[in-house]
Amino acid sequence: MNVTLVEINIKPERVDEFLEVFRANHEGALREPGNLRFDVLQDPEVKTRFLSTKPIKTMRRCWRIRRRRTI
Repeated sequence: MNVTLVEINIKPERVDEFLEVFRANHEGALREPGNLRFDVLQDPEVKTRFLSTKPIKTMRRCWRIRRRRTI
């Protein structure tokens, strides 16, 4: 299993918009084959900082997803 961890920093005035848009991203990620879960955590001390974690069953699947997004 591999885990992707992403830190996302949002402008204070855009947090609500980010949460709305990221909800759709969250729902799509949950439907991806090989995806075990998808979590978004908000830093309790820095309200504009979020962490996204996404465990994937295999490294092969992880690279396939990454490649598709960077091409």
